[in-house]
Amino acid sequence: MTAFNFFKRLHSDIFLQEMHWTAELENTINSEWNGQIIYNHGTANSCGVAILFHPGLVNQPTQRKRDSHGRILATKITLDDQELNLVNIYAPRSNTERQSFYRSLSNYLTDDDNNIIAGDFNSIADPQRGKSGGNANARQSANTVLQTISAQFHLIDIWHSHHYNQLCYTWTGKKPTDNSIIRTRKDKFLLSTALSHLVTVVQNILLSKINHGVTRSRSILDERFLHGRTVYCVDLRKVLKLIGLWQNTLITRF
Repeated sequence: MTAFNFFKRLHSDIFLQEMHWTAELENTINSEWNGQIIYNHGTANSCGVAILFHPGLVNQPTQRKRDSHGRILATKITLDDQELNLVNIYAPRSNTERQSFYRSLSNYLTDDDNNIIAGDFNSIADPQRGKSGGNANARQSANTVLQTISAQFHLIDIWHSHHYNQLCYTWTGKKPTDNSIIRTRKDKFLLSTALSHLVTVVQNILLSKINHGVTRSRSILDERFLHGRTVYCVDLRKVLKLIGLWQNTLITRF
C-alpha cells in the first residue's frame, strides 16, 4: 500500500513536513492524490513542507505564502463564511536558527484570531512534561520567542490545554553516547484561542499500530515513508473538525 492510500483512508487534509520532495516529483505525487496539493520544496536531502487537500473540499485555498527554505507554507481558506489561516511548519534544530525562524512566523499569521499551525516545532516548551531522557537543560531559549508570538496572536497548544497533567511524546530517539531512550513532544497544533472551543475530544493512538512498525524508506510512494515522520490532518470539509496524526499520537474532534 502506498503512503497516499494511507492518507486517503484518513478522509482529511494532510500537512506534511521534511518530505525531501523536489519539483521534479510533483507529477508523480499529483497522480497519486486526486485533490489539490500546494508545496514549498526543500531539497532531495532536507526540509520541504506540503498540504494535501481532500478531493471533497469545495473551496480552494488562496493567498499562499512560502519561505525560501522549504520550512513554512501558509494558505487561507473560507468555510461557511469562516476564513481560516493554515500554517504548516518545519522548524530548524539549532536553537539560534529557531529564534529567527519563530520571529518570522509573524509574517504568516493574521490578527483575525483564525490561525491554525501544525508542524514540527523542534523544541520542548516544558521539559518536565514534554521530555523524557537526555539533557533536560538543553538550550531552549528560542521558546521565549515562540511564547511571545503565541501571546501576540492568542495561540494555544491544544493538546496541552486538554491534557495539562498528562505526558505525551511525539518523537522517540536514542542518545548517541549510551543509546538511552529520549522522548520529546516537539510536534504540536497551535490554534487561535477563539477556535479552541471547537476541539472537544483529544485521543492518542500509536502510529506504530497503524503502519505496522515498518522500517524507514526514502520512497515517496511506499507506506514505509510514514515511519518516523509526522502527519497532521485537518478535516476542512466540516468547519474546524481537527484531526492530527502525529508520529505517536492521533488528535481528533468528533
